[in-house]
Amino acid sequence: MKLSELISVVKHEYQGDICVSDITDDSRKVTVGSLFVCISGRETDGHNYCESAVKNGAAAIIAEAGCATGDIGNIPVFFVSDTKVALQALLDKFYGYPSRGMKLVAVTGTNGKTSTVTILDAIFRRAGYKTGTIGTLSCKINNEVIAVPSSGNHSFTTPDISTVYRILSQMKNEGVEYVFMEASSHALAEGRLAGLKFFVGIFTNLSPEHLDYHGNMEEYFKAKSRLFDMSQIRLFNIDDKYGDLLFRVYPQSYSYGMDERAIFSARNVELLGESGVRYLLHGRGGSISIYSPLACEFAVYNILAAASVALICGIMPENIISAVRDLAGIDGRMEKITVTENTPIVFIDYAHTPDALKNVLNSVRAFRKEGQKITVLFGCGGDRDRSKRAEMGRIATALADLTVITSDNCRGEPPEQILRDIMKGIDKEKPHKIIPDRRTAIKFALESTPSGSIVLLCGKGHEKYEIDSSGKHPFDEASLVREVLGE
Repeated sequence: MKLSELISVVKHEYQGDICVSDITDDSRKVTVGSLFVCISGRETDGHNYCESAVKNGAAAIIAEAGCATGDIGNIPVFFVSDTKVALQALLDKFYGYPSRGMKLVAVTGTNGKTSTVTILDAIFRRAGYKTGTIGTLSCKINNEVIAVPSSGNHSFTTPDISTVYRILSQMKNEGVEYVFMEASSHALAEGRLAGLKFFVGIFTNLSPEHLDYHGNMEEYFKAKSRLFDMSQIRLFNIDDKYGDLLFRVYPQSYSYGMDERAIFSARNVELLGESGVRYLLHGRGGSISIYSPLACEFAVYNILAAASVALICGIMPENIISAVRDLAGIDGRMEKITVTENTPIVFIDYAHTPDALKNVLNSVRAFRKEGQKITVLFGCGGDRDRSKRAEMGRIATALADLTVITSDNCRGEPPEQILRDIMKGIDKEKPHKIIPDRRTAIKFALESTPSGSIVLLCGKGHEKYEIDSSGKHPFDEASLVREVLGE
């Protein structure tokens, strides 16, 4: 696109023939013809990297008024009052306003985002729509994975704003009708979804997480709440106190939950253990019978959220019923690993917050059979919120028969420090074992658990890697389980 055409959206003019091949706020991603936008972030200031961007081939630079850009030669520089706002407008123009013509549905909350997006996608595809998903597991068009640029050692629930627009543009070009995406608190706070208009915004729940970033629960809640100022239709879980508050704040909203006050409620809930869940979904148009092979109580909420959106959007009940029934599992979410009848029963789950760990352990306790023991293995991420570590230790030893404490993406932080923080909360009278190496810890957990009892491996979920001070390394928990039990 010609720079002269693009730059008009930020109230500037340019006379010349420069063509812009890409837009980025990361100087490392600049290639010949890129428009580099300087963003002042929490950890670094893009204005300090203008010279690097020029060396990499930047065609022009957008900077904030009053900020120095260094020696950048003769390339054009355009000053604006807010480069974050400018970046959104430029991307929207460059990619042809990609969200127009598609209906965007976003899910936010501490837990349940990935599962809700996956269930939504299954229902709408069953109803015949062409869909796209953006989230933790991957980005897909009609369940086919599409390539997304790597973020090195970082993994993001919601990609950076440039990547979001690029993905949406591809989806629009391929005829996608509905896009389901996870909206993280970081993305909302940092404006990674700025300028997008959401057809539906969903709130699942809120519990302490990312407080190293947000500082306190009030700021965390504010970040999540931003989604609903960008949404045409709003759906809140009123069984959660924060969801109930949002439902009261935003008029003409929808609600879901087990509370009979909810517009969409789950009634006569039956937890069928490893066989799944069954309940009546009661809404304004009557009731439909839901069965899902997804185990645990939190599956009730995730299915209820997705089914509620489908009903709001006019999806026929039979499509909801069949899609939910046929969705056998979600990668890394209570994923059952079966080897033989003479081994422990193993579940892999992404639970990495106190609330998620408590929910998954309580769910397993509810369906375990007489005589079955529960071994839980978990760790806490390094260079992240330290306040949750002791609480997770307390929860694990209170609810499991054996707790194995190990590493989980320690990053640049010494694993010994993380383990010490976790140990501050454990009940030392309860059986527990500290094994820093996760591979060794998993082998111990499997070999220490009787055949037929339950091993719950928490924290990694879908992740196929481990991050330590030297970087990201391949680590496939499911393959390791099969390897150890197969021996």
